[in-house]
Amino acid sequence: MVGWKVDSPESVLEKVEAIHDLAADDAVTAVVTTDFLRRPAVASKAMADDTARHTVNEAQSLPMRATGPGISDVHPYSG
Repeated sequence: MVGWKVDSPESVLEKVEAIHDLAADDAVTAVVTTDFLRRPAVASKAMADDTARHTVNEAQSLPMRATGPGISDVHPYSG
């Protein structure tokens, strides 16, 4: 039933929906995701997802783009 929330989630789908509800705020989500990615099995499964891996890689490159040239731009033996 759409919009129905269970008091004690039991199925995987119910648990996922409960976590999504609790992590609606980006600040909460960032902390929880960081904690989850410290678990090797979780990190491995997350990085097996092409979209998730691409998003993480893009997010990692944003600070580098903002600070100027990277090592490949200034190091004569790179790339």
